[in-house]
Amino acid sequence: MVPLNLPKSTNVHFGVMPVVIDGQSVITGTFVQTSFAIQSCSTDSASMIAVCINYSSSMVAVLDLAKFATTFAVADIGVSEFDTGVPQAATPFSGGSCMICGVVAVPAIHSFVVSASDGYRIYNYPVAGAASPLAPAKIYAIPIAENFALSNSRLWVFSADYGSTGGPRVLRVIDLASQRVYAWDQYTNQCSATDGAACTNFGPQVVDSITFSDDTGLLTLDDESGDSQLTVDMSQAVFSDSSLTFSAPHAYSGLSVVDTLGLGEVSGLLASSTGHWGFAVAEFSGAVVGVQQLPISAGTGNALAPPTPDPIYADLSTLVDHAPCAFAPAGGQDPHAQGYTLTSAGVPLGLFISGDSRCMAVINLALLDDAPRQAGALGNLLDTSNYDPVKSGAVTFYALPNE
Repeated sequence: MVPLNLPKSTNVHFGVMPVVIDGQSVITGTFVQTSFAIQSCSTDSASMIAVCINYSSSMVAVLDLAKFATTFAVADIGVSEFDTGVPQAATPFSGGSCMICGVVAVPAIHSFVVSASDGYRIYNYPVAGAASPLAPAKIYAIPIAENFALSNSRLWVFSADYGSTGGPRVLRVIDLASQRVYAWDQYTNQCSATDGAACTNFGPQVVDSITFSDDTGLLTLDDESGDSQLTVDMSQAVFSDSSLTFSAPHAYSGLSVVDTLGLGEVSGLLASSTGHWGFAVAEFSGAVVGVQQLPISAGTGNALAPPTPDPIYADLSTLVDHAPCAFAPAGGQDPHAQGYTLTSAGVPLGLFISGDSRCMAVINLALLDDAPRQAGALGNLLDTSNYDPVKSGAVTFYALPNE
């Protein structure tokens, strides 16, 4: 199982439907009945559960997938709903607001994390019939991010201050093992003399997505326009328990300006579950996906190489003639989806769901990265004049069942 957020839906009983890709099950689509519209899910394959939320509700749905894992029958998915008890106040972002702004399962400690207006809340996995509202095992009362990242191996939660005004922006690490919160000894919106022009561009913008690679130990922060990134080498991080701060090598890098390519904002980024791939997706509207090579290692000091080459982008809506379903642009609000990755049969894949939840595109990240690009100023766009990404296997569409 892999974490998979679902796009916004207006269906009262929107739910999840398992899809199997090369033997790996992915939670997506519809059919499981819940009292609220599901907008985001995270799964734990070891415990065979999924935890799902709606951004405008304090409720969570806990799905028991143990029997389903052997039968792949939707009727065998058990559903229990609980009130998390999070404050009713919504957290505002530039394009929307949320009561629960994110959820991620943490298999190693049999818990899940949600972000809310009072901080990050840790809940132990509930059992059927448990008391509602749930009592959090721990609340970390710090500002939440639009999207937060998790290191499964290190039990770290990464959160970057979102706003572009109001003083220094802090990057924090919650150590779930020690229950300490550490702050980076630098600010994400203040540049040093060696940070370069990319930092000057990154600083005034909001941090729209944050992703961590357990493989490389590198943390990547994306700005809202998607044209600059901050990479922090957490594999070399040094933590101080006395000051509750950490130091780590970092580098800012500039990417192609997606807006000037006519594709809108592409500001969601997720590191591949294996390897050094970054999977980028459009925010709000459009069906644009991209792939870039993230750094494999940071070197020493600040000698961190920027991503190379710049991302290559594909507009999925131009490929619908090859699809068994109409690929409607992905609508949404903040917090918006980031894109979703898994590795199947050793192949790194990115997943993107259409706005109406009726179609899924699976992107072979390595093949798309190697695909031909258009010439000249459009060198970051896929060249489909002599290349068919569907026939090549770079893009595969799946029709999703709906009620």
